[in-house]
Amino acid sequence: MPRSSEELASLVKGHLTASEVAGGAAYAVDGPVAAGTQLAFPKVQIAVPWEAWLVFVDRDPAANWSHSCRYLLVHCETGEARSFEAQLPPFRPGGTLRWRLLFKAPGVPDGVLRAI
Repeated sequence: MPRSSEELASLVKGHLTASEVAGGAAYAVDGPVAAGTQLAFPKVQIAVPWEAWLVFVDRDPAANWSHSCRYLLVHCETGEARSFEAQLPPFRPGGTLRWRLLFKAPGVPDGVLRAI
């Protein structure tokens, strides 16, 4: 299990595509999500099979919604990842998950990132 944000960012970066590393941003929830949790995001339902880090990958942070993005579940013990394609972000008023920026491509301006 990653012991720091930097370790989690490094692990997640290994699961990103070249274009996501070059122009995207990734956000993670504050802590692991328990096995058996059912997550519901706009047009995406995710059943968490094992304790995992939940990551949202914004492939085009400067674009308005809707556009290609995805969610990743990263197994806390093995680092295995499962990807779930999406078109909308998880950031909604009254949401129960707390997201933090985990990674952003060097060319992504801070002004287009989700303020969390």
